[in-house]
Amino acid sequence: MDSKPLIFLSKLPVLTDYVTIIGQITTSGPHLLNSACCRALLRRTTNILCSPALDNKNNVYIVVHKNDVKVKSFSDNITACNLKLVKVLQLNNNILQYCLDFTLHAYLHPHWTRVDNRYLEGKMCLFQNHWMGCVRAQINIQDQNVILALKASQVKLKVARLSTFHIQDKTIQKFMKKEIRTINSYEMGDNTCYVLPSFKPALVHSISYDIAKCCPLKDRSDMIAYWLDYHGMLIPSDTDIFVTLSFNFPGASIMTYPYYCVRKNFIISKHSVDNLAIDEFIGQINSVMCEKLTSFKLEFPPQSSMTTLPTVSDNCLVKNTDVHHPVNSPNGQEKVITTESKSGKDLIKPLREAGRENKSTCSESSCNTKIKPRFTPYHKPVSSIYVPKVSNLVRKSLNEA
Repeated sequence: MDSKPLIFLSKLPVLTDYVTIIGQITTSGPHLLNSACCRALLRRTTNILCSPALDNKNNVYIVVHKNDVKVKSFSDNITACNLKLVKVLQLNNNILQYCLDFTLHAYLHPHWTRVDNRYLEGKMCLFQNHWMGCVRAQINIQDQNVILALKASQVKLKVARLSTFHIQDKTIQKFMKKEIRTINSYEMGDNTCYVLPSFKPALVHSISYDIAKCCPLKDRSDMIAYWLDYHGMLIPSDTDIFVTLSFNFPGASIMTYPYYCVRKNFIISKHSVDNLAIDEFIGQINSVMCEKLTSFKLEFPPQSSMTTLPTVSDNCLVKNTDVHHPVNSPNGQEKVITTESKSGKDLIKPLREAGRENKSTCSESSCNTKIKPRFTPYHKPVSSIYVPKVSNLVRKSLNEA
């Protein structure tokens, strides 16, 4: 059960000072995808927003200040990331919103990992069986304001065990001792699963210590680099079990996943909220803004200073066709997250009315008070990268009956 959403506002800089650049990938390869190039560029450069292009898999969107376009270091970083600049466009709200969402997703990792449109807290969140803090985040751009809607809960992401595929104990023991290297689908009583990060349903063809020959990724290091660049997920450096699978629709191709990225059950939600997760999430975002995106001057107030805005319900976040925010849903379809407000006042009005319905103590005068962002530096550095080694933990869970 999720909490009711909280709304956080931050003022945007003058957008006419920024431009959108379309970058095109110059070479090919299993790692040279538009999302991988975006993450590589964000690691090398500060004060830019970046995201894969929606209409072309070989293009990326780059939002940068006009004064930085002709800077040599910027051009050198573009070239180093296997990109070339092909077109300059006027910045609009749609591209800004999409680039901001992808950039925050990239910079929040590894402290927050996005799975099924949820941000899970912690570097080890993909390999834990206990309850974890979880935040759903929706970003909107409206009239020079960034509107961030957050909902917090606690979730559990169970690591899959071989026994859950209804494999005989004798076969599991031989596999764990490496007496056999592959378990095929006909040896499984139930070969259904879900895959990270989208949690799409899939069918398992085999579980093996060897990467399938049809896979373009030839070894473990290629697999780890691909998942970090394309999905923004850290796979343990000692990954040695792989799953060949296909999605459950006609003509689906066979793909190879690390076993760590396959789940037998969907995410389990707890019927209680974790409000501390929102404070840590906002703190991490402000840390990103301070370290990586200083030119955009975005600061979100901590939850303790949100006394002028009441907690709102889902019906306060309504649709607006002017702003398009694509987010992947579990079934692979695209959802549109938008709001109807045309100005900051129009946004605050329904929030104030929602507060009255919830018998909030917020008065009309306090709702009209402007929020002055208060920034507190966060203690977790965004630049730290940690690759966990958890094979012993997972092996133990795999072998449990």
